[in-house]
Amino acid sequence: MSRVTKMKNYLLPLAVAAGLSAACCGVAATPPPPAVAEFKLDEIRIGSEANRDAYVNVSLGDTVKLTFSEKVDVGSIADNIVLKQEGKTIPVAVAHDDNPTLKINLSGLQSYTGYVLTVNAGLKSESGVAMLAGKNFSVATGDDMLDKFERISNDSLLTLVQRQTFR
Repeated sequence: MSRVTKMKNYLLPLAVAAGLSAACCGVAATPPPPAVAEFKLDEIRIGSEANRDAYVNVSLGDTVKLTFSEKVDVGSIADNIVLKQEGKTIPVAVAHDDNPTLKINLSGLQSYTGYVLTVNAGLKSESGVAMLAGKNFSVATGDDMLDKFERISNDSLLTLVQRQTFR
């Protein structure tokens, strides 16, 4: 046998043994980078309607519920969830006690008026991940069906009418 053949016969088993021992003995490959969680708006609900671009005839007693994929960073809410009417910002209180569901009460709005609710891309999760894209929702209010006066029974109403009539 030639010297080269002897060397190949000697090195081949050595290379195979070295490869197997490296694979079995914990020489690990570089782990993949951790996946960045996507932070997004999962659902918007106003009254009984959900996930629409436009909401019409919305009652002034309704609540907007915004449900996100994870808990929202409370510090990023004020600048990134905005309600506007004809370009003018309308102040709204966003309740975050049920985080990741945020609630906006619509009771301070006007009847028969159009608004735009904007969730900006700057909104962040508690883990610091920002939304990939913002979204605008059209909200048109309807008639104000809320009671303006205290309700009274029929008997009480009849008594009041009689008092006024027989004065």
